[in-house]
Amino acid sequence: MNYCYALLCCLLLHWPATAQQRVWQAYPIDQQLTVRFPAPPQQLDVSATMAANNSPSRDSLRVQTSQAFRVEDATANYILVSIPLLTAQPHIGTTSEREAYYKSRGIPLMVAQLHGELLEQTVSTTPELDSFTVKLRTLTVDGSSGVKYVRVLTTNTRIYQLYFIPKDKTGEIGTAQRTQFFDASILVRGK
Repeated sequence: MNYCYALLCCLLLHWPATAQQRVWQAYPIDQQLTVRFPAPPQQLDVSATMAANNSPSRDSLRVQTSQAFRVEDATANYILVSIPLLTAQPHIGTTSEREAYYKSRGIPLMVAQLHGELLEQTVSTTPELDSFTVKLRTLTVDGSSGVKYVRVLTTNTRIYQLYFIPKDKTGEIGTAQRTQFFDASILVRGK
């Protein structure tokens, strides 16, 4: 009897840790990008969302052909937006010039659009792929202040925006989950 009780206690103590360990799965978004999510992503209707928000760009071809995916778990909201460039756009300028552009213009514009305060930024450029990651403080849906992380990947044919919005609002919890999500596999095409 004591053996059964001890075994049951061990199983119950071990169960919460096991239940919280999710197996992240890789989901191909298109021919260029594969992203890992903690659960199957829900595809969102970008056109309907833009129309509901009465966005002036709701009827544009870029919006009509954009894709968005979302997953929510106990740690965070994971959102991916894939925006096509209507024609292939070769990266202009040297990698250092593009890095300077993102730091002086691209990132400040994005932070302003999100009504945020920039806390951290990293920029990386290669001949085929530009990426930057920012940590910013913004207002949340309930009107309180919270931390949000955004990673932007730009190829010659598409812009990918990955949003990691931690539930704790401080951004201190969920580093491992953010790393899993942001470490997207990208195959650069359309050079």
